[in-house]
Amino acid sequence: LYPNLSATNSCDVQGKAVSFDSRSMKDRKSVAGNVAIMPFGCGTEWTKAFEHGAKAVLFIAPQNVGRVEAEAKLLSVPAHLPRFLLDRDTEVDSLNGQPTIEIRCRQNWEKRPTKRVHILVAGSDPTLSSERVVVFTTVDGMSISPDWGTSDEHSLSSAIGLKLLNYFVVHRPRRSIEFVFGDGHFLGLNAERNYVAN
Repeated sequence: LYPNLSATNSCDVQGKAVSFDSRSMKDRKSVAGNVAIMPFGCGTEWTKAFEHGAKAVLFIAPQNVGRVEAEAKLLSVPAHLPRFLLDRDTEVDSLNGQPTIEIRCRQNWEKRPTKRVHILVAGSDPTLSSERVVVFTTVDGMSISPDWGTSDEHSLSSAIGLKLLNYFVVHRPRRSIEFVFGDGHFLGLNAERNYVAN
């Protein structure tokens, strides 16, 4: 899953796979030193597995995921709490029957150069062309899991921005329009902040 800020899910973990319910005293004892299996729709209850000594948490993937439930799987502090998403086809009962399971993960942050694209459509009016309208769209996406990170929904803003650009290149506006395609929106509105600052 997505890291807790700078703390990634990198780990080398061994232990039994234990179905965990935080309300069960038996589960609280059996999860210590092992790997908890929980439904993805557990809200923030997964943190209690770690409170009771779990080494990692495996979430059973649901058919549909809402934003609120997905964000409940993230912390706003860099806590190293390895969390993983099981395929929907995984036989959870077979995992529970294993004497030991092993999880090895290397999830490293990488620095990548980014660019912002600016396209100016000059206004046709000699007076009003000095005024500028900015159309800002983002070209990145965000997902709780890389497997779910298609960014289909987020690409709509870029598609609409390109359609508007094509229209105004042909039908020149009276005022100038600057089209900006930026990334980093999901990193604290980084794209927008950088644009305003510069």
